[in-house]
Amino acid sequence: MSMLLGRLGFVLLVVLPYVMAAITMQQTSLQSTGTHRPRRFRMDMFLGPYYQHDLVDRITLTSGMDDDASCQPLLTKRFGSFYINDPLVKVTFYRSHDCTGAPSGVFYRSQENVLSMRANSVTVQKVRSMDLL
Repeated sequence: MSMLLGRLGFVLLVVLPYVMAAITMQQTSLQSTGTHRPRRFRMDMFLGPYYQHDLVDRITLTSGMDDDASCQPLLTKRFGSFYINDPLVKVTFYRSHDCTGAPSGVFYRSQENVLSMRANSVTVQKVRSMDLL
C-alpha cells in the first residue's frame, strides 16, 4: 500500500507542474487575445460567400477611431461576405448613402455568408469586451 502511495505521489509531483503550466498558458493566451486590438482596422468585402470571388472593397481606419461611428461609403452595393480583423467592433450596414434610416444588417464579427446583402454605406463602432469591464 505504501509503495502504491509513493508511486502516486511521485507521478503527481512530476505531472502536476506540467498540467498547471498548460492551464496558465491557456488562460494567458485567452486574456491576451481578448484585449489586443490591431493598429489599423481593416474590413475586406468579397463578392461571393465564404471569402470567395473578387475582393470588391477594402475599408481601413486607424486604431484611434472614436466610440462614435463615422459613416463610410461603399464602392459596391452587393456583397456576399466580409472579413474584419478586429473582434471588438460593431459593423452596421445601411442602404442609404448617409447612414440614416433602418440598418440592413448589424454584425459583431466577420461573416462568411450574408446572402448577397445590399448596402451603400457602413459604420464601424468600437465595443468593449466583457473582461475589460
